[in-house]
Amino acid sequence: MRGTLGPKGERNLSELCAELLCAAEAERSERDGVTTERVRLAGAAARKVRRAEGSYLTLRAPDFAANRRTAEAVLRLLKEELLALLPGEGAILVAGLGNRAAAADALGPRTVERVRPVPRARLCETGVPGRSGIESFDFVAALCGRLRPAGVIAVDSLTARDEGRLCTSFQVSDAGITPGSAGGTGGELSARTLGVPVVSLGLSTVLALFDPPRLFAPAEVATYVDAAAGVLAGAISAALLS
Repeated sequence: MRGTLGPKGERNLSELCAELLCAAEAERSERDGVTTERVRLAGAAARKVRRAEGSYLTLRAPDFAANRRTAEAVLRLLKEELLALLPGEGAILVAGLGNRAAAADALGPRTVERVRPVPRARLCETGVPGRSGIESFDFVAALCGRLRPAGVIAVDSLTARDEGRLCTSFQVSDAGITPGSAGGTGGELSARTLGVPVVSLGLSTVLALFDPPRLFAPAEVATYVDAAAGVLAGAISAALLS
């Protein structure tokens, strides 16, 4: 494993939430070779782990990049979750968060470029403030004000603190997402701030170690990001066509 993103204070990714939810009881099951962990956070449990209220579904699929059947199973499960969380009608803004130039942080842009141009999809890449001078929240909020979508899908690379979740764990949530929440200051993309349902999607591509944390990614992270982008884009396209 090698460090790719540098110390806290440069580009920080959104955190994978499931491993932090010790205060809540997860519903676990296995389907088609994929382990699912669902947590519903509310009230005191949400406050204890300092996470937004909502549903968090984590799909653990260690061999998804090499096993087509596993990848297809993850795609189907993600599609089902998107159908359950998104409005059935109206345009959906799909926002790819992150930095295309950094392999571990490129999941959002790589996913958006592979989503099929279906009638309901409105696609964008936010870039990163260090290059554009625009926070991801401001970019997405401005588009929502102009396009007035029925919902938003935000795709981002995620940070894990458990090595077993690195490049194995997908997450989908209706609690929204804060770009850079592993240490940054980006605004929260959520139903509360945007006025429409927001669903976040991601894969853990970076491991946070030490205090202050340094971010590390495996040498083959680009392979995992490419495979995950295909799975996520397929799930989004299928959900918006249903």
